[in-house]
Amino acid sequence: MLLSYLTERHVESAEDTAIRSILMEQILEAFQTLKEDDQRLLRALIVDDVTEREYAVQIGLSQKGVNKRRHRALEKVRKILGTQPD
Repeated sequence: MLLSYLTERHVESAEDTAIRSILMEQILEAFQTLKEDDQRLLRALIVDDVTEREYAVQIGLSQKGVNKRRHRALEKVRKILGTQPD
């Protein structure tokens, strides 16, 4: 499926483009409600593709500690987006 996005044959509908744009806006708004430390953590792990172990070394925590912080931050985002029960 991912490869279809890389080929010329994949054409996204106007509706899909609009939905994607709205969802990205909502995700960014939810992300901005997080504490700065949590934003840095998620940015490093998701955007910059840093491993939990690498990030743990950078900030002086255990990998398990980074994993717990990542899960808590993502839970907050999911809760804001309404994709997780209270």
